[in-house]
Amino acid sequence: MMLLAICALATAAIRAQVGAPMTGGSDAPPNFDIRTYKEDPRTADDTAAAAFLAQLPPPGATARALAASRVAALARLTGALPNVAVDVNSALRIPEVVSARPGGGFLTRATLRPTASRRATRRASSSWPIT
Repeated sequence: MMLLAICALATAAIRAQVGAPMTGGSDAPPNFDIRTYKEDPRTADDTAAAAFLAQLPPPGATARALAASRVAALARLTGALPNVAVDVNSALRIPEVVSARPGGGFLTRATLRPTASRRATRRASSSWPIT
């Protein structure tokens, strides 16, 4: 019985808080779409947004520049480390996983003994005494 009374009071409180549903009146904010910004009459006189958009390079040029730098970086990587395997994401067409080929060794050079800087780093990041 007590649970029924609580549910009834909660329902009444929730219904009292709900306001009038929004309709698409003239006071509603516009849905902003950067692609149709220039054609929208409500934002035609927005000089701040127009100045910002004028500073940006065209989207196609940016994408081409990023793709070219990605190809160049991948060529430098495979040239410097011949045993590297790069898996490319099929959906995004970008490098996703960089790893050593099986049987190809490590991607870093081997060191014979820890250097002083490695010891200092281990000392600083460890709670155990390191000699």
